[in-house]
Amino acid sequence: MPLRFVMYTGSDSTTTGVRWREAVAQAGVTERITVAETPGLLAEAVASPSLFGGQRIVAADLDGITDEELQNIASAAPASDAIVIARATELTAGRKKIAETFGEVVTISTPQAKDLPSRIEALAAAAGVRLNPDARRVVLERAGDDLDRVHSVLEQCRIGHLIEPTVRQLLVLLGTSERDVLPWDVSDAIDREDLAAAIDAALRCEPIPLVAYLSNRYIEAARVREHSEHPDAQTVIDITGQTRWQAEKTARLATRINSQGFTDRVVLLAESDRLLKTDRDPAATISKLITTLMV
Repeated sequence: MPLRFVMYTGSDSTTTGVRWREAVAQAGVTERITVAETPGLLAEAVASPSLFGGQRIVAADLDGITDEELQNIASAAPASDAIVIARATELTAGRKKIAETFGEVVTISTPQAKDLPSRIEALAAAAGVRLNPDARRVVLERAGDDLDRVHSVLEQCRIGHLIEPTVRQLLVLLGTSERDVLPWDVSDAIDREDLAAAIDAALRCEPIPLVAYLSNRYIEAARVREHSEHPDAQTVIDITGQTRWQAEKTARLATRINSQGFTDRVVLLAESDRLLKTDRDPAATISKLITTLMV
């Protein structure tokens, strides 16, 4: 059976990444290869059977791949039973042509204005978020064709369990409300131990979505900590599906806080959520919460 190879590439790097991650999640990947870090390893994997038996199913990042390695993959393809699901944000026309000789290349270009609503809807569906017509309009008006920004906002909705975000919540996440602050402004200040900045940012956020965001941030970091006490960003991506900039922060958090520390913080956040739904002084609850999280 010849090599089965599909590669996602194109100028719309956000949608390319989402489509690639979806394909990887569905494929039951057995190994991951980043060509820039381990040149030649992908060609070797295609040419040789798995050390552990069974079929090799490889998720591959092809940025930095050379003509020579692509030619080596092409040479090994007819006799290989491997499956490779690849992506490349930068691919020359010549290398794309080589890849097309032994596999499928899916090119996802930057959308035209008329295609933006459907592209945004696809990103929302991938994040498990439902946008009503008003919400779609706000995202389109405020983020336009910046699909990286759209993807980031939708990921924050997913992490904060905002399955059907309101216009107000989206404006806060987009940083275009009168408060003009984002939930990760709070977590970034906590991470750098800047109490004044953390409280200031927290008091300018919608309190209940902020608590949900912080809670899920600690829960996801705790999941990573269960796998490794010193994870790197790629490990976080494999476990959570986060974008790289989120994964780098989560890796640092999972290294710094132990399992009991995560449990204590999640319990504290659950109690704060309860208080916010019944208390008449949310500012005091949020200030106390942030101060305690910094201890």
